[in-house]
Amino acid sequence: MKRMFSRSFTEAEDLSAASFAPMVDLFTILVVAILRASNPQPNLSFAEENFQLPISNQEKSPQRATIIDIGQQGIYVNGQRTTSTKYWQQNDEVLITNLYEALQLIADKNAQIRAHANTPWKLVDKTLLTVQQAGYSNIELVALSNLSF
Repeated sequence: MKRMFSRSFTEAEDLSAASFAPMVDLFTILVVAILRASNPQPNLSFAEENFQLPISNQEKSPQRATIIDIGQQGIYVNGQRTTSTKYWQQNDEVLITNLYEALQLIADKNAQIRAHANTPWKLVDKTLLTVQQAGYSNIELVALSNLSF
């Protein structure tokens, strides 16, 4: 019977370490690229479809907390609508009662307020006061970083 290969496996030349160097370099580059592209923070999700945050220069990522969204249509606590935005823009009351009641049901007293870029300051101010009156000790206003673009 005729042999298909001229040399046997034991006679084959050994692969040198130098032949693996390009593969190791390529693997290292791929690992670094994947790690840089991954983000430990979850993607931002908003209660309203056209929600836009204002721009900020802060680079620190926000901490986990109760999320209060002030959208164009309503005010939301952790994605659940609590009241209408238009009503509280026109109302002269200082405390947003529906928001206050919803915040009282949450044990964690850290809050993040995310307001739409076009939200009037009067409504943001009422929301801040309501969150403070609900007993929240650590309140952050969240905006998009310039580095996000």
